[in-house]
Order: sequence, then C-alpha cells, then structure tokens
Amino acid sequence: MPRQTTRRVIALTALVLSCSAFAGKSAADESFYRGKVIRILVGAEAGASYDIYSRLIAKHIGRHVPGRPSVVVQNMNAAGGLVAANHLFNVAEKDGTVIATFQRGSVLDSVTQHPQARFRAEEFNWLGTPASMDDNAYLFVIRNNLPYRTIEDLQRADRPVHVGVVNSPIHILRVAFGLNVKIIVGYGKNALDLAFERGEVDGNGITYANLVSRKPQWIEKNLMRPMIQFGSDKRLKELPNVPTAREIARNPEELALVKLTEAPLQIAYPVAMPPGVPPERVAMFRKAFMDTMTDPVFRDEAIKMKLDYSPRDGQTIDVAINELAKSPPAAIASYKALFEGRGGE
Repeated sequence: MPRQTTRRVIALTALVLSCSAFAGKSAADESFYRGKVIRILVGAEAGASYDIYSRLIAKHIGRHVPGRPSVVVQNMNAAGGLVAANHLFNVAEKDGTVIATFQRGSVLDSVTQHPQARFRAEEFNWLGTPASMDDNAYLFVIRNNLPYRTIEDLQRADRPVHVGVVNSPIHILRVAFGLNVKIIVGYGKNALDLAFERGEVDGNGITYANLVSRKPQWIEKNLMRPMIQFGSDKRLKELPNVPTAREIARNPEELALVKLTEAPLQIAYPVAMPPGVPPERVAMFRKAFMDTMTDPVFRDEAIKMKLDYSPRDGQTIDVAINELAKSPPAAIASYKALFEGRGGE
C-alpha cells in the first residue's frame, strides 16, 4: 500500500476511534444525568444578584447537559457566602450533581486565610461566570440628602457616616482612604438595601448594573449619590465625574490594598463544582455552562433583565484566582488586620 494511502487510513482510523470514544462518553454522561436533579447552591439570599443569575442559569442549563436533568436552586445564605463555599468544598456530593454560585468575596477570604474559610479557592473546579464587570463597576453610594459631595468632604465629616456592608470592597473605606465612616455589618443584602432606603444607614454598595436593573428608583427618586467606583482604573462612561478607588489611593500601600479588594470583582458571580468530581464530568459541565452563556435565549433574557452580560469560562476564573493568590504579602496582611474579629456577616 502506498505510504500516502497508509497515512490516510491511519488518520481515518484515529478519527473514527476518537468519534467513537466521544460518542461513548456522551452516551455515558447522558445515561448518568437522565432523571437526575442538579442542585445549584447560592451563597446569598433570594432576590440578591447572585440568586438572580443562578435562577437564570438553572432555567437554561439543563437542556445543555446530556440527559437533560432537572435543575433546582438552593439558597445557603450565611457568613457572607462562606457557608456555601465550605459546604461545596467539604460536604457536597462529588459526582457532578452539585454546583454553586457563591459570593466573590469568599474567594478573597480563602486567599487571605479567613479563619472561617475552610476551603482552598484554587482547588474548586471553576465553570465560569455570567458577568465579568468589563462594562460595570462596584459603587460606594451615600444618601443624596447628606451634605457630602467629595471624598475630601467624607474625610473631614464631623460625624461618622454609617455604611452598611455585605462582603464588598467598601470595607476598606476608612483604612484605605481615611474616610470618616463607621462600617455596619450583619445585614443581608435585601435588608441592607431597605435600610438604606429608609435612612437607617447612610451608605451602601451596589454594582452599577444592579443599580439600573434592581434599584432604578434610587436613580429616578434621586435617592443616592455615587462617591467611588471600584473594579478598574477607568471610570464608567455613565459616571465620568465619579472617581475610581485607584485614583483616590494616596500611596502605593493603599493602592495595593485597593487592587487586592477589587480583584474578586473580575470573577463577579463565580460558579464552581467541588474538587474531586470526575474530570470528564467537569469538562462536560464547563462546556454546558459556556453553551448556556452563548445560548441566544439565555443572552436575550439576561439583557432584557438589564443584567451585566459579559461571560467568562472556567479557565479564565482559574487564572484570575491564581493571580489573586500572588497578591503582595503586605496587602494581604493589611486586609487580614482589617477584618480580624469580623466573624460572620
């Protein structure tokens, strides 16, 4: 047989074997997931942005998983998302039937060795995120009836401004920028938003996309005034007069702390499987996740809901978390000192 013909036969045989193996794997996946129920754990309360994204994913991802399993959402809101992350890492089934969306700050808790973080973020099997904050920002806002117009005003405030916080970058307002604020923890996100509306707290944090989609009345009723935007060194075009946290930082140490606390914003709404899931199921679910993200029906619904739609895959999350783990030790030490004794929030 001529050499060229032999090569063609070998190549064709390899292709057939590869296709057969893929078909066999797909059939096995379909057999495993048929009739199963996939649980999406959410480390946040119902109605929070993490919950909204998770329920949208649950609505669509089942048809992209071989066997078309049912998908349900289970809220596990406690300790700023740490309970959900700990559960996924240590307790959840490792057969590919449990995934989780937990608060992005939980990743930072792992890197900075928070005593309640009983997991290693880099060991999760990351599936991706439906948003990456590319055209978004996390805002520190205050009530519009307060007299403060600039960062300097907040630094010189004659009384502490009471700022409600739920696992967000605005924890660092006093330490990093010298603002005269008192950080209030213990609220869930929905309760904090209501407290802000009622005037029980003076300041709050919210992403710009969630402000537009979940709280448009804050804009319409002129309830709030954005003071700082976190997440990038560039100002959103919609908020050209609101400084970034990096602009406000007064020295390299403060800038390093800002960058450390901003890093989780890039993974926005991270979705993961626990460690120990068979690699082929992880690969299958990563594909199913991104197939869901690029599904026109999912995309159109996310955009209609005015959600930040800028998905990233699991490999991108892996890279971001490994980079976060290389943060300057001094910045990590400052962060740890800031949150000592924080406890659950």
